[in-house]
Amino acid sequence: MNRILVTRIGGIGDVVMTTAVIAGLKELYPNSHIAYLVAPNAVDAVAGLPCVDEVIAFRKDLKTQLSILKKIWRFDLALHADVTYRPAVLSALARIPVRVGLAHKRRQWLTNPIEWEPCQDSLYDPETVAQWLRTATGIDITKTSGWSALHYAEATPMEEKHVCDMLSAVGVSPGTEYLVAALHASGDAKDWPADKWRTFFEKIRQISSVPIILVGDKPAPADLPVGVFDLACKTNLRELGFIMRRAVFFIGGCSLPMHVARAFHIPSIGLYGPNPVTKGAPPELVAAHATKHACAPCEGYYSGACGHPDCMSSIEPGEVFNSFHQWWVKGKERSV
Repeated sequence: MNRILVTRIGGIGDVVMTTAVIAGLKELYPNSHIAYLVAPNAVDAVAGLPCVDEVIAFRKDLKTQLSILKKIWRFDLALHADVTYRPAVLSALARIPVRVGLAHKRRQWLTNPIEWEPCQDSLYDPETVAQWLRTATGIDITKTSGWSALHYAEATPMEEKHVCDMLSAVGVSPGTEYLVAALHASGDAKDWPADKWRTFFEKIRQISSVPIILVGDKPAPADLPVGVFDLACKTNLRELGFIMRRAVFFIGGCSLPMHVARAFHIPSIGLYGPNPVTKGAPPELVAAHATKHACAPCEGYYSGACGHPDCMSSIEPGEVFNSFHQWWVKGKERSV
């Protein structure tokens, strides 16, 4: 297997989760050239990873499509870890002999189409993609030594300095412990309400003055408790990784920061509404708190979230804080 194409056109968090699959392929085929086709906004999250030889930005304009076609011409294998149509067409036009992916609306462009089964929405996402590959080709990446670990691009020295300067500006000096929280996910239905966050932070303040750093792509609401610092929208992707790598704990919904936290082995609590817990939750989570709504989960490969903004409202700050407090106490006991 000399040249392998992996595609994941979708959320940046999905792109990061698929690095577990790519790393497994690289271990099995160390001399292969692996190209990763992703949306332009995800390039910096995976560029430079040892398991990825080439990152290709996917755009729909004709010039870019022809360029991609030339780059992937006659690759040996295409693994489509998404459900999008155009990458599958491109891999077929590029005469890639083995093309694997979920059938969806692109069956005729795949040599090894995988039928969707409801259980696929109940598996951790990298495990699902690994299952597609194993079913279609017999290649079992789950037997590799580092299977399921996620990978994320490292910040440059200049980016690290930028982060350190921002943290210092809010009183977080090098070596200071801090927590990270992401208040927003990839849609309003996945967001824990602001008043719930506020109460949760206030409960933390009752036991500790540890700084809390907010990350993400939307600004935080006003009137947050003392010691909660909003760095959302102020970092690039690699800088987000550097903030996460230095954190002692993370809490947030099923979004990019959660998967970055896992890539850097940061203990985490996940909050889940329309999305299945098992599909996006890292297996090592300290705790996963899901909505109490009977209709959930309602989001999967062939469906989307209902969009009701109250889905997450049934998760109470007290239950989330209890999970955090148990970890916090045990962590302090271990450090003594």
